[in-house]
Amino acid sequence: MRKFLKALFSKYQDRFFYIGNAYLSNIMIPLMFRHFGSGKFGMANDAYHLLVTAKTGGGKSTVSKMISICYARYPEMAQFIIDPAGEFANNARGHYGTERFHLNLKEIYNRLGKEVRVYNIRDLVLDSWDLFENILYRVEFLKKLTIDAGQNRKKACKVLRDELENSKTTLANLCTEETFDKVMSLLKMEYIQKQIFKGDDQRERLNDFVNRLDNTDTYLRFWQPFTLLFKEDREEGRMNISALTKQVFNPESTNKPVIVIDLSLREDRTLEWDEDIERLVVKRLFQKIYYDARWFYQKETSLNCLVMLDEAHRFANRGHDSDGEKFTDLGDGKSLVSVLRQYVRETRKFGIGWMFVTTSLADMDESIVNQTGVRVFGYGLNMGNELERLRQCVTDQSDIGFYLAFPHPLNALEETYRRYSFMITGPCSPFSDTSSPIFLTAFTSPEEFREANSLA
Repeated sequence: MRKFLKALFSKYQDRFFYIGNAYLSNIMIPLMFRHFGSGKFGMANDAYHLLVTAKTGGGKSTVSKMISICYARYPEMAQFIIDPAGEFANNARGHYGTERFHLNLKEIYNRLGKEVRVYNIRDLVLDSWDLFENILYRVEFLKKLTIDAGQNRKKACKVLRDELENSKTTLANLCTEETFDKVMSLLKMEYIQKQIFKGDDQRERLNDFVNRLDNTDTYLRFWQPFTLLFKEDREEGRMNISALTKQVFNPESTNKPVIVIDLSLREDRTLEWDEDIERLVVKRLFQKIYYDARWFYQKETSLNCLVMLDEAHRFANRGHDSDGEKFTDLGDGKSLVSVLRQYVRETRKFGIGWMFVTTSLADMDESIVNQTGVRVFGYGLNMGNELERLRQCVTDQSDIGFYLAFPHPLNALEETYRRYSFMITGPCSPFSDTSSPIFLTAFTSPEEFREANSLA
C-alpha cells in the first residue's frame, strides 16, 4: 500500500508532510499544509485557520510543533507563536522540559534556513498610548495616591494620558524622573483634580496626600517599574512591537523568521504583571500584525503569516467579552476576544492564518471555532460540553462514534506502546476532499517523524 500511494502521488511528493499513520495501520497519511502566498506551494494568497484540541496528555502540543515545522519549510512564510507555558520557547532555545517527544525546534528551524527568535513577553517594548492608559489603570500608582475608585481611576488615566501626549512627552521618556515630576505637578492642579473628583473633600485629600508623599520612593516603587515597559533598550535585547513586525515582514527578506513570544517568565516582581496586562500586550501585537497585513494587502501583497496561540482558551475564551471588564472604557474599548473574532473573519484574504491550540474546546469562543477550516481533534473530548462542541464541529455524526473509540494514551501497558490518535477535518490532505475526516495515529518518536519528512 505504501508503494501504491507513493506511485499514485509521485508528482506531488514534495508537497506532502507526514505527522503519523492511518489509524490502526502503518500507512503514512500525506498531509498538505500550504503557505498563504502564491506559487506552487501556496494557496493563491488565501489562508485558513486551524484548531488543534485535545485533553492534557493527548499529544496536541507535539502535533502543533509538527505543523509549525511544516510551515517552516517555506522561506516566504513568517510565524508568530504565543506560548503561555514556555514549552515552545524552551524547544526553540534547543532545550527540553518534561515532554516525552523531544523536538529540537531550534536545530530543525535552522536546518530549514529559518531564524528563530524567542522573546520574553517583558522583552516587548510597548508602543501605544492606549496601552499606557490601560496599564496605568491596572497598576498600584493611582491607588497609592488615594485615587482608588474605578471610575475616578479611569478619569485620571484619561486626563493624564491627554496631558502627557499633548505636551509631546514620548512613550520612551515615561520612565524618567522628569516625566514623573510632571505627573505629580499635574495632579496638584485644580483643573486636573476637578476632572477626576467631583467633591471638594476628595480633592483636598489628594492634595494633602501628594504634598506629604516621598516622591523618590513613589517614583522607584510605583512609577518607574511599569513605565520601563515603554522604554526600548536594544543592549538588553528589548524590541519595540512596531519595529519587530517591521523586521519580520520586511519585503526584502528572503527567509521570514519564526518568532516565539514566551509568556511563562515574569522576572521583574516590582510590577504586578498578571493576565490582564498580558492580554493587553498580546492584543497590541495582534493589532500591529493586522495593520501591517492591511497595508500589504493594499499593495496587492499577501502577508503570508501563521499566528499560533497555545492555550488558546486563555485568549479566545467565550466568557471573556471585556477582559474582566477592567478596561472596557479605556483605550480602544475592545477586549482581546472581540479583536480575535474580527481578525479571524477578515484576515484570510490578507494572508494571515490563525492557529488555536487548546485543551478546552468547550471554553473556546464559538464564532472563532466556526471560522477554523482545518481542525485536529485528539483524545479526551468525550464528555459533557466538550462532546457537545465536538458534535457541532463534525458533519457526519457517525464519525463521532469512531472518535470515541480512541484509546486513552495512558492505557498502554508500556510507555513505548502509547498511541496518540487524531481525527482531522478540513482541506489538508488528498484524502480530505469530502466532508469525511481523516483518522490517524501520530508518530511516537522524533526519529520517525524526522525520517518521514527528510529532516534527519
